[in-house]
Amino acid sequence: MAKVLLLDDEVELREEIAAFLEKRGWTVDQAGTVAEFQARASDLAFAIIDVMLPDGSGFDAAVWLRARHRDCGIVMLTARGETPDKIDRLIGGADHYLVKPVKLPELDATLQALGPRVAHAWRLDFPGRLLSRPGR
Repeated sequence: MAKVLLLDDEVELREEIAAFLEKRGWTVDQAGTVAEFQARASDLAFAIIDVMLPDGSGFDAAVWLRARHRDCGIVMLTARGETPDKIDRLIGGADHYLVKPVKLPELDATLQALGPRVAHAWRLDFPGRLLSRPGR
């Protein structure tokens, strides 16, 4: 499956989510800070972004990502579950807004539901020299 970049500063939670998604077939890269996220944000199809981070806001990271990768699927995953936060982020470019604690199968299903919108472009995997058609 496609590459997911996971941004969360809680190491145990991040590793738990990554391990679960990898078992489901996703390729997962991890970041614990906004700076690390921005450095790793290339050739990705999806991003899962926490909001409260040690070096900035996940909201700002989502805006930054949307400006550079318009077709990337963005899922906010945060403890901030107030309706105004959800509305602001959905209007601001996030595709989905999930509140912690999230059931991991729900997160997987959310990524799968975003797949048809995100997977419309051909992708070239340089190390494997593999060209994948849309939807693969």
